[in-house]
Amino acid sequence: MFRWLAATIVVLAVAQAAAAQSYKVPRTPWGDPDLQGTYSNSNEYATPLERPARFEGRRIEDITPAEMAQIRQAAEQQAVDGLAPGPRGPDYWWLENLNLSKRAQPWSVVDPPDGRIPSLTPEARTRGAGPARTSFMGGPFNGPEDLGFLERCITRSIPGSMIPVIRNTSQLSSESRDAMAAYIKSLPPVEGPKKPEKK
Repeated sequence: MFRWLAATIVVLAVAQAAAAQSYKVPRTPWGDPDLQGTYSNSNEYATPLERPARFEGRRIEDITPAEMAQIRQAAEQQAVDGLAPGPRGPDYWWLENLNLSKRAQPWSVVDPPDGRIPSLTPEARTRGAGPARTSFMGGPFNGPEDLGFLERCITRSIPGSMIPVIRNTSQLSSESRDAMAAYIKSLPPVEGPKKPEKK
């Protein structure tokens, strides 16, 4: 888990460093990179995880500033187009906390450099074999511990909760010489409609 967290934070730090070549990595008193702080990837919402087919054979560093400007310009409409169909609030309501024009990169996977997640090994496929267990299938369910963390509204887990979604993309990191801890806000309490004030 720590490796996934550290890798994600390093990827975010590298992306920020690429944007500002003169940036100097802050250090802890003991000399390690200081990764403490509050991070948000809300402006990266709807960024494809893997390299889109239209950029086949290219790396992130091959994307020109003009292409990145076009990606940013189209990001909000693509986010609206990606919303679930059916009854929902106004489109802007879903996007009011995002500034997709600040998107840092055209896709998220940077290693391997081709931007594609490698195929699973035969061993990994064997480990993942078997029926899926969710709140909709795969029972029997004898108690809440038989459900996953997402169904129990605890977390989307690692690295799921680090992937940009439409809301709750804040991450708080703290570190010591021997350990690193992350608080990842993923599933907040749901608030009902506010009552009008009496005059």
